[in-house]
Amino acid sequence: MKYINNIIFFGVIICFVLSGFAALLYQTAWMRQFSVIFGTSELAVATILSAYMAGLALGAAIAGKYINKITRPILFYGILEAAIAISALCVPLLMGLASLLYINFLGNQLSPGDASGLGQSMFYLIVAFLVLIIPTGCMGATLPLLIKYVVKSEDQIGSRVGMLYAMNTAGAIGGTTAAGFLLLPLLGLSGTIWVGVGINILVFFIAAAIASLIKTQTNDNISSPKKTDIKIKLDSTTSYRWILPLMLLSGMATFTYEVLWTRLLGHILGGSVAAFSTMLASFLSGIAIGSAIASRFSKTRDGSVKIFIYIQCLIAATSILIYQYFNYIDSSFGLTNNIFIALTILLPATLFIGATFPLAVRMLADNKNVAAQASARVYAWNTFGAIAGAAIAGFFLIPLLKYEGAIKLAVSANLFIALFASLFILKKKKTYTLSVSIIFLIALIAYRPSMPENILRTSPIVDKSEGEIIYYDVGRSATVIVFEEDGFFNLRTNGLPEAGTDLKGAPPSKNSQQLLATMPVLARPDTSEMLIIGFGAGVAVEGVPSTVNNIDVIELEPKVIEANKIIGNRRAVDPLKDNRVNIITNDARSALALTTKKYDAIVSQPSHPWTAGASHLYTREFMSLAKEHLTTDGIFLQWMNSQFLNEDLLKSLCATMLDVYRYVRVYQWSPEVLFFLGSQRPINPEYNMSISGRPLIDDPLHYLERGIGSVEDLVVALNMDQENIKEFSKGAKLLTDNMNLMATESSRAQERGTALNYRDLEDLFLPYDPLLQSNSFIHNNFPIELEFSYIAERLEILGNKKRAVNLGNALEEKNLSQSLLVIALGLSRQGQRKESQELLRRSLEADPTNDQARFNLIKPWLAEINEPDTPDYIKDAASQITGSGAAVINGWQAIIEGNYNFLVDSDELIAATKPTDQWYLESIKLRADWRIKVNNPEYQPALSREARRIIDSAITIIDDVDLYGLRIAASYVAEDTPEILETSRRLIYIIRNEINLVKNDLYDIPIEDIDRKIIQIEALKIVLNEMIESQNTDINNIDSIQNSLDEVLEELADLKLIV
Repeated sequence: MKYINNIIFFGVIICFVLSGFAALLYQTAWMRQFSVIFGTSELAVATILSAYMAGLALGAAIAGKYINKITRPILFYGILEAAIAISALCVPLLMGLASLLYINFLGNQLSPGDASGLGQSMFYLIVAFLVLIIPTGCMGATLPLLIKYVVKSEDQIGSRVGMLYAMNTAGAIGGTTAAGFLLLPLLGLSGTIWVGVGINILVFFIAAAIASLIKTQTNDNISSPKKTDIKIKLDSTTSYRWILPLMLLSGMATFTYEVLWTRLLGHILGGSVAAFSTMLASFLSGIAIGSAIASRFSKTRDGSVKIFIYIQCLIAATSILIYQYFNYIDSSFGLTNNIFIALTILLPATLFIGATFPLAVRMLADNKNVAAQASARVYAWNTFGAIAGAAIAGFFLIPLLKYEGAIKLAVSANLFIALFASLFILKKKKTYTLSVSIIFLIALIAYRPSMPENILRTSPIVDKSEGEIIYYDVGRSATVIVFEEDGFFNLRTNGLPEAGTDLKGAPPSKNSQQLLATMPVLARPDTSEMLIIGFGAGVAVEGVPSTVNNIDVIELEPKVIEANKIIGNRRAVDPLKDNRVNIITNDARSALALTTKKYDAIVSQPSHPWTAGASHLYTREFMSLAKEHLTTDGIFLQWMNSQFLNEDLLKSLCATMLDVYRYVRVYQWSPEVLFFLGSQRPINPEYNMSISGRPLIDDPLHYLERGIGSVEDLVVALNMDQENIKEFSKGAKLLTDNMNLMATESSRAQERGTALNYRDLEDLFLPYDPLLQSNSFIHNNFPIELEFSYIAERLEILGNKKRAVNLGNALEEKNLSQSLLVIALGLSRQGQRKESQELLRRSLEADPTNDQARFNLIKPWLAEINEPDTPDYIKDAASQITGSGAAVINGWQAIIEGNYNFLVDSDELIAATKPTDQWYLESIKLRADWRIKVNNPEYQPALSREARRIIDSAITIIDDVDLYGLRIAASYVAEDTPEILETSRRLIYIIRNEINLVKNDLYDIPIEDIDRKIIQIEALKIVLNEMIESQNTDINNIDSIQNSLDEVLEELADLKLIV
């Protein structure tokens, strides 16, 4: 008999471990399935989680009420497990029905739905509760049923309750780990649910087998209530009843800690499925171990009260230490390197949290017959507290008090619980009450936690920020922080960089985020209505051309908008002051599902594809939803950074775009940033612009300030056209809601070092690049003759040296003169001037009309054309150039001679220079230089500002350090201190970037160019010293720039040794 009982007991334990495993599989899968339908706004996620936990609590409460009427608890438990499996299979069907109700109930709005009100959230809560009530209610009832069977004597109440709770939690650890690291990546959402169903069915069969082993008399002795005088109802009159509200408060405090710790840990672990599983597993591990340990000591009611008081004080103490520990964490990049940190943070406090459940049950139950009822009551009250704690902490407490206020309140709650227990439950209370009262008062008065600055500066993917914190707040879905560093405002959410925006006075920059909103208009010049998904720092909104009439922006986190308002007056452009902008607070999928509005362009820029708020915006289903909201020839643009992709993910993204849209193109405006364009109508902005000039002629300055001055700039950015994308992505897996590889594999690509850098991208795209294919539309019947010398130059500046070299080869059979010119310019940039000059002369022999080659032949002699030693072929070449090129050459001579009147007279002709002309940089310098040097006080301010505008129109296209020097000079003449300081910071940034490119063998720089930069920096230091002497600005700002200039001088000196 004893042998059989041991087998039965072991079987019960196995069942409960498996039950916990399946429950966490379901929770993970259901959360993701609900997010697909209702979106991932924090309101949606929290209401779904609340519905899940409410079902658990309700199931436990009902089980506790009827537990004594159940004579065969093990069999009934098995039936509940089968019910969980069947109802789990019904959840997706009910979700589909809920989706239809959702759209019919809240849909057909004229504009995207806003989730800032309560109506949408209440709908989420009601639907989620109705869909999940059966499976979660059955889950909640399982613990009391098993406790009814396993508790055979009074001294087993605490031990066996704690042991069961620990085993179930251990299974939950396995479930969340398996879901995050194995099942979701391997089987997808539906496969993960089927694994849970299989486990529940297995548990049903095990429970049925156990029930058949239990003989009637054994069952009667152990499980059935005897007709004796032993009471079978809980005593509601004793002081021990206070443990129920205390466990409710304890549950609130526990989930406040969980929200707090997981949010802070997100700064080092990231927001991936695996990261969430790691944090949850660490949290549950502590609870399981703590429950198991406490079960050994919860022998008597009085003893359990004393230990409970100690435990609450220890939870408070460890939480204080953990919070302080965040200020000393020195983390590495990625999840794997930081798992130990998560464990060291979450295990200590949760060990004590886990101990509270068996202690509370032991306090409430005074005999074995009420153990099941007691566990049900404690579980229900604690779970309801957890629901309230999660909701209040996430939505109100932490956003209102921030982390520093929330931790103090949670610590105070634990000490209050200890004090209350010592006052109203403990029998011999004098010593305990006095001690706890003193600790409580000390914590209340003396404990003053500060902002966790160290962890807030940390990121899972980039270096720790050292900039000044301009803004910090905690929202419902994210911690938002803004740093001022290197001449930028950098905004981060949950430690992840979102965007950087220029300070007032900064020069324009070729910002890929601004180009996000510019690119659709390049493809469709008549774009009027635009939707941008994700506000970030508002940089994409800055890039919307003036020809667009209305801009809707969907942003998940309201604190992001608040942060932008705070920095608005100090940034170069404040997008929130744009009257065209309409901000919608919601998840993109949810907002689009509720509206009938259509757009000419939709720009999707979710920044980190592994996070819950972004991963579902890369799937076929979302792209299809976006397509439904596009006009007939509308454009969908998907942003992606290659450092978040491996080769397979890149191909999958291309394949998914092709699966949804008939026409697709891929553009690359900066080394690792990719734009995927999709439409139901052909996309060929290069061809169309070459014919009509639009949209450049509609708003020339807007496009120039974003680095687009010609068709050639589009050709440079184009990576793959339609046919090449098809070939590149052939056989790739699609990204779907069910199998979302972006959510599971993106973070792994970074972890494993398989993410794509700019060199990887270049190698991958070379065979599919239409620019390098002699049979592509670029080289055949193109409406205009492209300036390939300009294209090759831009490619080298972007670090695409292989593309530039291959372009020369591709041109050889089509245009020998252009081919020779491209190769010659490459040799010149490598310092091979003699070989370059020879090829330039050959290029002119092949095409005597090629003024681009002619100017480059002359360029090294510009300052010496009229000198006797200048070769005759150089003088002849100079005499043959016409138009703006000739004006530039003559203007250069005029500067040498000090004849600025000639420059004034020739300004209109020099201004006719096109951005693709090889003398464009020189033309800008000439036009700016004479304006800066006018010393007539009447005209000087206006001309210096005009010089700055000329420089700004070219600086993003040329990005030459000389232009930054001229801009500083123009600002100095205009006495514009912010422009001097911010241009200086940008100059430092540009030079450092060049130094890094040279060190990484991505850029060649001659010694003379290094010397020129050193001279510029020395001149800038003189200007800054004069500003200090005039005392017209903040000396600290200038000192900071001076220090950076000194560092750059050292780096340039070191670079000379390398070169």
